Amino acid sequence: MPQWSQQVRDAIVDSIGSDQQIENVAAKLAVTERTLRRRLTDEGTSFRQLYTDARMAIAYELLASAGLNVETVSWRVGYAEPASFARAFAKKYGKTPGEVRKENTTRIA
Repeated sequence: MPQWSQQVRDAIVDSIGSDQQIENVAAKLAVTERTLRRRLTDEGTSFRQLYTDARMAIAYELLASAGLNVETVSWRVGYAEPASFARAFAKKYGKTPGEVRKENTTRIA
């Protein structure tokens, strides 16, 4: 992963669940919002894409290993509505959060 993308992803992961705005991440990295957007575009990505990818990766990990229910996971990764989270998760992974949770619960049992 290119340098700026990794720094942004790390900043997002460090404060997942809180209101992540590009302005906050830019301030953490000591650059302007415009500069951050430009650097991410140069790397072929965007803040929104990195934010979504980080949220989904953390959600998958929580569902697979923490034994948390879907509603709790959705809130932990910053979704206000579990239904919105479930749609985004299914779009990214091709299976529902409940399916991932069930698969991993079955393996543990």
